[in-house]
Amino acid sequence: MKRINNSSDLFSLNRRMFLNLLVSSVGVYLTKDVIFPEIASANDDSFQEKYHVFVPYDIARRGGIQNVTLRSGDSYKLTIPPRIIENNTISIPKIGLQGNDVTFIFHSLYDPDVRIADKIYKEIDNADFIRKDATKSQVKEIYELVEDSEYIKDTISLDLLQYLVASSNLDEQIRQRYEIAHQTCLLNIIEKAIETALAKSQLSEDGKKRIRGTYQYVRASEPVPDFSYLTELEAMITGSDIPMSIKNIYSLASAKSRAFTVDVIIVKLIQDNQYLSLQNKETYLRTYKEIRAGQKISDQNTLQLLNLFILGSNISYSSKVVYLMAQNIFAEKDAESANKNFGGVKSVANFVTKAGSNIVPIGQGVLNVLGAQTATGVAISSLSGGASTTATLVYLGGGSVAAGGLGMLGGLAVVTGGAALIGAAGLLSVALVSQMDAEDYKNLGIATTTGTLTGAGAVLIAWTAASMLEVAGTLSGAAAITTIISALGGLSVITGGASLIAFGAGFVVWSFLKGQKHRDANILHQLESRLYTLTEIPADPELKDFIGFLDKELNQDSHIKGFLIAPNIPIDKLSNAISSYADSLLEADEKILAMKNTGFWNDGKEGIILTNKKLIWKNGWSEPEFIAFYAISEYRKLPQLATDEENIYFYQLAEKIGKNYSNL
Repeated sequence: MKRINNSSDLFSLNRRMFLNLLVSSVGVYLTKDVIFPEIASANDDSFQEKYHVFVPYDIARRGGIQNVTLRSGDSYKLTIPPRIIENNTISIPKIGLQGNDVTFIFHSLYDPDVRIADKIYKEIDNADFIRKDATKSQVKEIYELVEDSEYIKDTISLDLLQYLVASSNLDEQIRQRYEIAHQTCLLNIIEKAIETALAKSQLSEDGKKRIRGTYQYVRASEPVPDFSYLTELEAMITGSDIPMSIKNIYSLASAKSRAFTVDVIIVKLIQDNQYLSLQNKETYLRTYKEIRAGQKISDQNTLQLLNLFILGSNISYSSKVVYLMAQNIFAEKDAESANKNFGGVKSVANFVTKAGSNIVPIGQGVLNVLGAQTATGVAISSLSGGASTTATLVYLGGGSVAAGGLGMLGGLAVVTGGAALIGAAGLLSVALVSQMDAEDYKNLGIATTTGTLTGAGAVLIAWTAASMLEVAGTLSGAAAITTIISALGGLSVITGGASLIAFGAGFVVWSFLKGQKHRDANILHQLESRLYTLTEIPADPELKDFIGFLDKELNQDSHIKGFLIAPNIPIDKLSNAISSYADSLLEADEKILAMKNTGFWNDGKEGIILTNKKLIWKNGWSEPEFIAFYAISEYRKLPQLATDEENIYFYQLAEKIGKNYSNL
């Protein structure tokens, strides 16, 4: 994706100017009428550049040095005093974007008065796990990594620990502190992916700094100074090998930052226009508010006038395209229709191109132009003056640091004020990344994005639909629950009830939005079961080849029917199978790769399991049996299937497994 600089609408915006934008226009529109928080006089206090920092246990206890990346992209060595207290702050003078002071807010699982670990270990020890000792040991090891803010590969255990703490009776402050620690671990994964790509990239040192700085805006859930760097960040995460669930977390955060920027641009455009009367500004803002939230437009005449006003302005093309998409596609979208209409990358790109072709001059590639733009364009880059900050971000929600929230450290905040705008901004990101070529990938230090964007548009729309339902406290009904889980985990992972494979945090949402403030044993067991299967296609080439072999032999051949292949095993049936007959037979490093139910009730309590090491089976009231792959050619005892034809084929299949995959 090539940047272009030959249009009066597309020019560079320095960071000092952007801070002027942020302090003068991010929600400075409070009035006496709370219906229009955007219209207000600006206060004159200066911009507060703040960072929430999670401090590892030992540094929090003894003191030390911790590297923090600033919005400038520079790294700062922050001195941490010993025995810090939660939410303590330190102000460092003149290191900010405008030479302003910077405030750091500390968080940690260290507490000088209480050992938080002991309380969480007690929760782990008392939990009703299926595989009691094995799971407890695994989850305790994960907690130690969380406490020390270490890089964690085992995100499945991390999901289980999160649910255990969130559903506990621990003090609310402890649960909140743990949530920040948990989110820090997820952000560590994102940040390592960014640094890995930057190390391989051909970007200049200044370009790398701008990528790092742009990420800090996204992390803070705040508007960004340059859309083109935001798109490059999205490509780096999309092209990385981190879990899909974490890619989804970043994509939603990135969409929020792009949408917040567009919102600032449009609100400021309306508010500052000297030719609009106060009454016209109020009616325009009322209609715009309906558009950004995905609501039905109450005044079509005003909508037509607002469209002419915005599309005829000199704000950036990208802002106009996001605005147009927000009003056209998000009302009454559910997970199923989103998957049908926007499930593929090509359909998303075509939709964005069609919307943009009405705005971008003929002869210029629509997506290339949109991808090359700065965030703000003429209208905002010409702003000056200072003011305090945050009415718009408060109104939109989403946990912005500028609005007093935690940014991405606060988890996946539901934004009810600008859901449609966020969905549209996310679709634009999907389209822009999809049109990158091999040269772009090489320049950004990524191998490819092939296949990883599929379904991203549908996830964004499903999340948008859930946000417009105002799921924060009001969600009800099976369809609405399915929508929010689909948004969190992807549209292909729902198999009924709480059977979610791809994103364990979806269990927390599913349980708590149903009004279950206590721990649900079924959900706990299903989360635990994910430790012993695959939640994504594995990166290990031998295991990946085995999964492909099983898929071909068990699904694409008609001789054997009914086998389910990981990662598409319904987690409720898997949980039942482990509880009923596989628990004592699984080794520490063993993963369940396929299973078949043979019982009358089709609940997984009787059947056959294939792991990466052995076959396990149980029929009726008999004791479970197993045979290792390496022994299949010597010992012919195998589970009986429904028909003689199936039995013969299964013996042949088992021998192939024993011959080719006995060393997994």
